[in-house]
Amino acid sequence: LNRSGRISAGHKDHITNVDAERVIDLKLRLENFPISSTLVIPAACLSGFTCRIRFEDHAGRKLFLQAVVIPYSDARIKVTVSAPYWIINKTGLPLVFRQKGVSSETAGQFEEHEIARMVAPLLFSFSDPDASPSVVIRVGNAVVPNGIAQWCQDFDLQRGVKVRKLFVSLRDGQSDMTYTIGIEVRNGRGRYRSTSIVTISPRFQIHNKSSYSLLFAQSCYATTISDPLAEKTYLKVVSDCYIPYHWRRLDKHQLLCVLIC
Repeated sequence: LNRSGRISAGHKDHITNVDAERVIDLKLRLENFPISSTLVIPAACLSGFTCRIRFEDHAGRKLFLQAVVIPYSDARIKVTVSAPYWIINKTGLPLVFRQKGVSSETAGQFEEHEIARMVAPLLFSFSDPDASPSVVIRVGNAVVPNGIAQWCQDFDLQRGVKVRKLFVSLRDGQSDMTYTIGIEVRNGRGRYRSTSIVTISPRFQIHNKSSYSLLFAQSCYATTISDPLAEKTYLKVVSDCYIPYHWRRLDKHQLLCVLIC
């Protein structure tokens, strides 16, 4: 007897008319993950258990989700599926993630992650138990088209706050571009208590509380308003808006110049 349905993130649903006295094969699917293993619930399951479900994306990269199976006395069985980690990117930059020691990027990341910041949290798990239980990050390749993005120093996903620098080497011999980010790892709450939340944030934010649109530039680029190379580094912030800010050059004075548009 086959039953199927669709459950949105953070929601729950019921499957009825299932014989709990027989073995139950539960097959789960995720968007962009066409391959998955089967969750097998034994016949007349009397005790709860925890297991991992393997998913593979279109590039064959693995993601492992946690499944908790809890039986109840009145023939009900509750199955809860969660990700070990959520990665939330608030930097304003496209970021790419990888487990240290693994050759490929983390599952669920595709070409668009090189170009634009992900809006939804990235589901993350360590795909190789023999590799380092730590993570490395780089900026997307489209951030600096004439540069080569470098992987940062690795970091673990234990609870706490960390700081890392993301380097982009420029091909024309200029000094590296550097983006400094903060990393906070905390436990989820409520229905997400089984998931660790990893938030990646900028070190600075600009909040324009004036009634003007303002143009911001690091002082080393604020030589003239008509320089096309310098103009690419300018940041326009409209009234009553706040956005992430990253110093373009850490080897220069970290002084900010402002111009009313």
